[in-house]
Amino acid sequence: MRISLFGVGELGYALLGGWLAAGMPSSDIRGVERDERRAAQIEDTLDVRVVSALEAAEDADTAVLAVPAQSVPDLLAAIGPRLDPDCLVLSLAAGVPIELIERYLPAGMAVVRAMPNTAVSAREGMCVLSPGPDVDEGHLLRAEQLLRPVGEVIRVPEDQQNAATALSGSGPAFFYEVFDHMIRAGMRLGVTEEAAGLMAVQAAAGAVAMVRGTRRAPAHLREAVATPGGTTQAALAVLGEHGVGAAVEGAVRAAALRSAEVGDELWEQTRLVRE
Repeated sequence: MRISLFGVGELGYALLGGWLAAGMPSSDIRGVERDERRAAQIEDTLDVRVVSALEAAEDADTAVLAVPAQSVPDLLAAIGPRLDPDCLVLSLAAGVPIELIERYLPAGMAVVRAMPNTAVSAREGMCVLSPGPDVDEGHLLRAEQLLRPVGEVIRVPEDQQNAATALSGSGPAFFYEVFDHMIRAGMRLGVTEEAAGLMAVQAAAGAVAMVRGTRRAPAHLREAVATPGGTTQAALAVLGEHGVGAAVEGAVRAAALRSAEVGDELWEQTRLVRE
């Protein structure tokens, strides 16, 4: 496999680490990174060659786009004509539709859209794949092979990608917000920051283990721990009074809407450039 990774920021660096840990030879990978200091670090620490975008496009059989959504049109305009028609394009850019990517590529090229989240840096990420019209099972298996070293992988239709961006891509931030406030509350009650942090994080880890291990719905697990007249019931009552459930659902909808807006903005950007 000849992989060209366009963009070696936090996401790209996490992918590189996962691939190498999974046994992929560094000689099979080329990175593209404009920051010279970071490029030197990648070559020195990971033994991965960093080249120009045009050179990386020349003979890649898989092109992984790990750049911000707004950078995708310009990048594809530069590398699209140089990519081999049999190359698989794996886009990790949030909100960028497959159809827009295809506008910059030779007809019939395979494009897979994926939404990873930041937990890939801990190899506990969630990666949601959607195939383009010219993608076959072999392409999907190749994409999964590249993403499994950094987390779980599932497939969904592309029309569910905005929802996936909200649930999976933005999801970790929802929990960070809860952790932050739990820790702050613990500190106000006299617990040290370190102890409060450990308790909050372990409570979350235990909750995840229960959901996975028992396969019971979170609502059922919540009711099971909320003894009538007990401390958990008192806490849940306060959350209900403040509309936390509605706020979470609203946050997911807002993130999904913004993901759709990113795609619309890129379509408009493309239209203006081509007029």
